Amino acid sequence: MRVDVVSPMAKTAGVAARAEAHPEQYALSAAKVPLGRFGDPRTDVAPVVALLASDDARYMTGQTLMADGGAIKLR
Repeated sequence: MRVDVVSPMAKTAGVAARAEAHPEQYALSAAKVPLGRFGDPRTDVAPVVALLASDDARYMTGQTLMADGGAIKLR
C-alpha cells in the first residue's frame, strides 16, 4: 500500500472569490510565494496528482509533495 499527500497552494474558486473581495490581501499572499503566484489547479497541481497515481511513482510512499510554488519548506 502506498500513501502519499499533495499539499497544494492553488487558485481555486474559493481563493479567486477571496482575491476579488480582498485584492490587497491576495496580492500580499501571492507575493510571498517564491514563484510569485498561486498555482492553477489544472496545470500546476493536477500533474503532481497524476504522477502519484502513475506507475512512475510506484516506489514512493509516505511522502508529502508540496505543489505550492515554494511557499512552504518542510524540514
